[in-house]
Order: sequence, then structure tokens, then C-alpha cells
Amino acid sequence: MCGGLCSLILGHLHVISALLMDAQYPHVHQHAHQQTDRTIAYVGFAKVASTSFRNMWLASPDVYSFYSVYCRGSATNMSCSTFTKRLVNNTGFVHVIYSYLIHGLCAHYKNCKYVTLLRNPVERIISGWNYFCLNCLEAHKFCNESSQNHIRRDLYYYVMNSQPRNTCPKMGIVEYASRVGNVYTKALSHTYLDNVLRQEQTDHSINMATLDLAFAVIRSKDMLVLLTEDLETGLAQAFLSDFTGGARFRVPPVHVHMQESKTMPSIIEMDSLEKLLSWDIQLYNAAKSLRDKRRAKLLGIEPT
Repeated sequence: MCGGLCSLILGHLHVISALLMDAQYPHVHQHAHQQTDRTIAYVGFAKVASTSFRNMWLASPDVYSFYSVYCRGSATNMSCSTFTKRLVNNTGFVHVIYSYLIHGLCAHYKNCKYVTLLRNPVERIISGWNYFCLNCLEAHKFCNESSQNHIRRDLYYYVMNSQPRNTCPKMGIVEYASRVGNVYTKALSHTYLDNVLRQEQTDHSINMATLDLAFAVIRSKDMLVLLTEDLETGLAQAFLSDFTGGARFRVPPVHVHMQESKTMPSIIEMDSLEKLLSWDIQLYNAAKSLRDKRRAKLLGIEPT
């Protein structure tokens, strides 16, 4: 509504945020553009600020291309196809692939590493329940029985309308969480690809061995795990610059879904959510610990 004035203010805010990041982590950019072209495979999850994250990639002068792939199959028999391709008119050296799969994707690309973005699991499930279930957004894909085939193609969501007691938008958050499950752990442990379209692919198969596999993935030298909460502070951008060999990233404007109303769970429901999502919570806490160590290293702080 405020037209040019808002644009001017936003422009100044982006310049200020960039200067603040450069001042706080100055040595991150010292080796910019000294690396050859490289590929970043971004492993995406729903409701983790992925739209803001994508906009940050697209706005970077050092990102040459950004495109998405959709993969299907099993860990031993996987096929991928490009369904969206967005070329950025930049002269950068980073090529970004957006995918919902981590398994073996980098084997097809030179100088390839993985990046993923994680949000507090309970916050993510509350946001997803409001967005997909209560508000029936994104073409009613969790609310319309005629869209079941579309739902079944989603790699991370248990089929919402299979033998339902209550379908969205009437489904309660505890049932929603039990159906969606521990998405991070299943995806990052490499155990969620085989038979991914079968309805029995729930959390019952998760155990400590599964969690240990996911721990090993997030700790790999070829994987960078970022936290949603660090997008607005410049810390995530500093990690990315260091990980990509000096690419420049700016704090993105936060993307807000204006149509989404927010209903919060009760105290009893929150307790149930923490129990249901315990695997993902453990993985998320491990990612936070890794974040703290990376931050100390960037700032030149000796570990205690």
C-alpha cells in the first residue's frame, strides 16, 4: 500500500543486513570466487521457511542456476526428472538443485554437497497442521479426497486420507502429527525411500539405529544443516558462504502466508506432540549443537 516508500525502506534494510553480516563474519568472504563451479543439493522440508530460503538463493549474485527435481523409486532404483527450471541472470558459480531426496543425488553432479534447513519439529507440525489441514491450503491436497493421488506422491507425508477417523480440516493436531511423523529422521536416515508410497511407512520402524544413521548424515563433511531461526540473523548466510567457497547471501524478507490462521494446541496436546516427535527433536537438538560449534569456529572462538 505504501508503494515506493516501502520499497526504499526494504532496500535499505537489505543493505544494512548485508553490512551487519559482513561485519560480524568478515573472513567468510575473503576467498570468494576462488573456487570452481559447484552444485548444492538443497534437501527441502515443508513449513521450514523454504520459500524465504529459495528467495535468498535466487537473489544471490553468486547463484548461477536454480532448479527443482522430482524423484521416485527406491534407494536402489531411483529415477529423477526436472519439473521446474529457473535460470538466474547472474554470473555466479553455485548451481542449486531443490529436491525432497538426499539419497545419491550428488553422485550425478561435480563438486556437489548437500544443504538442508530444519525448524523446531513441534513448531513445524503446528504450522503444517494449520496450513495444510485446518486452512486446507495448497489446492486442498490434505482436505479433498479427489486429490489422494497427489498426496501419495509426497515423499514425507503419510497418506492423510487413508482409513481416516477424521479427515482434514476436522483432524486434530495429535492425529495429524502421528500421521506425518518424524519426517527429519526418516528422510535423513536413508530409510524412507523403499516402499515410500505404502501406507504402512510410518514411524513404527524408527529406532536408535535409525536415529544414528540420521546423526551420521547431518555430521558428514558434505552436509550443511541450517536452522530456520538463523535465517533472519545472518548466521545461516555466513555458514552457507563458508560452505560454498565464498558465495554471497543476504538476509531474505520473511515470506508470510496471509491466508493462514493460527490455532495453537493445548498444554496436553503439546505434551503429546513432544512425545510423538521425540526422534526429530533429538535430531534437531543435535543440529543445534553442530550450529553452535560452527559459529564458534567462524568467530575464532576456542571450544570449551
